[in-house]
Amino acid sequence: SDAAEPYDIEWLVLDVKDGKALLLSKYIMESMPYHEREEAVSWADCTLREWLNGTFYETAFNEEEQARIATTLLENIWNPWNTSAEYDYTEDKVFLPSIEDMLCGSHEYSEIHRETTTYRFDGYFQTDMERMARRTKALTEKTEYSAGLSTARYWLRTSSQMSTKYSNYDFYHEVAIIYQDGRFGISDTTISNNGGVRPAIWVEI
Repeated sequence: SDAAEPYDIEWLVLDVKDGKALLLSKYIMESMPYHEREEAVSWADCTLREWLNGTFYETAFNEEEQARIATTLLENIWNPWNTSAEYDYTEDKVFLPSIEDMLCGSHEYSEIHRETTTYRFDGYFQTDMERMARRTKALTEKTEYSAGLSTARYWLRTSSQMSTKYSNYDFYHEVAIIYQDGRFGISDTTISNNGGVRPAIWVEI
């Protein structure tokens, strides 16, 4: 992006195919809620998706860059740790990576009151260290976060789109995250301001 623009983005190239490259921001560009209300929500309906494809897209990229960004049809699985998981589809210019993008190899997950299950993924990042990400200097300076915190957690687009109440638990609304140490996890709230944003795009090359 131009120096005059509010975002100076350094990209990682994750994939190249069919004349396009998949790019993921190296750093966490913003910290904001996945959704502005505490409710079960899919990627299709969350306010973070609206912001990425509206305000962020318009301010982060000039006209020439926008012309090269492809509209991508995304398959968004709800609750992939559930064997009865469903899908929805969105068409996005800018999006967050999914669990399937960020994990590679076998990973265990256990829902409340259920046995641990192992899942296999074929994503782009082999290790926790590779998944770790730092906030930009600009983000650190404009927030109250400590400049000494080298890495931070960030949202994935994968959401369970479910509300469940167990006898000893309140309603929870699960969204996938990567913790500051690179481990995969689940946030039981959508409105946390500590969720980092690492935008991804497919661009024509």
